[in-house]
Formats: sequence, structure tokens, C-alpha cells
Amino acid sequence: MSCLLGLRAGIVSEAVKVPADVLEGLEYVRESGETNMFDRRAVQKIASREGYYATLLWLEDHQKEYAEGIFSGFAVSEEA
Repeated sequence: MSCLLGLRAGIVSEAVKVPADVLEGLEYVRESGETNMFDRRAVQKIASREGYYATLLWLEDHQKEYAEGIFSGFAVSEEA
């Protein structure tokens, strides 16, 4: 299972489940270092520019889950 770790060091919390293509886009943006991941709009802009449209749309529709995932991490959902 792929997982993008959140910021809560030492605290065990369940990662926010996202589709694999969404996680791929989030990982791309994080690894690029172009923006602070707290800046959701900048994350969306980079995801769109790089062709991660599923990430862009997920961020628009799941703002609360994204905020939670920044702290608890993201993992690929088991659902197809």
C-alpha cells in the first residue's frame, strides 16, 4: 500500500483514503517542493498544470479530508 505520511510525528492516526491517481498527484506536488502543502489552491494549480486532473478535482470536492490528510497522511483506498 502506498502512503504519503502526514505531519503528526509520534501520533498514530488513520490515513485519509484516496484513489491511487489522486495520491500520485499529491506525491508529485509534495516532491516538487514548489509549494507548501497547506496552500491547497497552489497544490491544485500545480496538479492541473502537470496533468493530475483527478487530484485537482478531488481537492475541490474534499477540502476537509485534504486538511485532515495533511496531518494524518494519505493512503490508497482499497476500493476500485
